[in-house]
Amino acid sequence: MTPQQFIDKWQHNTLTERAGAQPHFLDLCELLGVDKPSDPDNYCFERGAKKTGAGRGWADVWKRNCFAWEYKAPGVKLEPALKQLMMYALALDNPPLLVVSDRLVIQIHTHFTGRPSEVHTILIADIAAPANLQKLKWLFNDPEQFKPQPASQLRVTAVLQSIRLWAQRLKRDAVALWFARKHPDTPLIVKALCWFVVAYALSPIDVIPDFIPVLGYLDDVLLLPGLIWLTLRLLPAHVIDAGRQAADVWLAQHGQGPRSYWGAVLIVLVWAAILATGIWLWRH
Repeated sequence: MTPQQFIDKWQHNTLTERAGAQPHFLDLCELLGVDKPSDPDNYCFERGAKKTGAGRGWADVWKRNCFAWEYKAPGVKLEPALKQLMMYALALDNPPLLVVSDRLVIQIHTHFTGRPSEVHTILIADIAAPANLQKLKWLFNDPEQFKPQPASQLRVTAVLQSIRLWAQRLKRDAVALWFARKHPDTPLIVKALCWFVVAYALSPIDVIPDFIPVLGYLDDVLLLPGLIWLTLRLLPAHVIDAGRQAADVWLAQHGQGPRSYWGAVLIVLVWAAILATGIWLWRH
């Protein structure tokens, strides 16, 4: 069965919840090229379960270590179906995925122990999208693909992403100053500051080498951002805008900022002066 055949058959189908559940699932298996339910102990329709609390019921479809699936009729709210599955989850060996569907929408709810819950929604009209077909196949053969990151790891990832964006903006503004120092509307004193900051920022050599513990990163983390911020504050707004536009074009074409070899020479001279001063003081 092709995705379009599946859509044509089920998008406007008026079968009741009970009459349409199993045929819909079997057609989905045909579409995905996966096995159909055939094992009452591992993969079957209407898996009986005792509800948490009292009473008994069943999941419309169940596959051990993969999912429990509950159907509703088209247009019926899916929240009650999800609550129903959650009451059965313990008796169904806690499947990692809880799936609810009204045949027009498939919602995949993650249910991994100790992980935050996520929801993946697939509309029947979008079922042909490669990403959606891949998610549906993972349901059957690789549910771990849906496993969310731990909350702590998500926070670390968010912090790292913020640092990465900050570094990208810093790189862009350093290149923007490289163009701003040549702009005719940049004041002379600010041009001199731009030249110094650009020489420092784009030099292939750091003022404080990175191999020096702690201090080696102070220029990248504190000194350089502070100098760039100060210089931008002194520039006219239209000069900053022009510089950033030129920087975007440069970075898109070259992938990295220009190199300031004059800055490298300046840094070498600074270190040479410090070394000479140190030797003179030591001898005297």
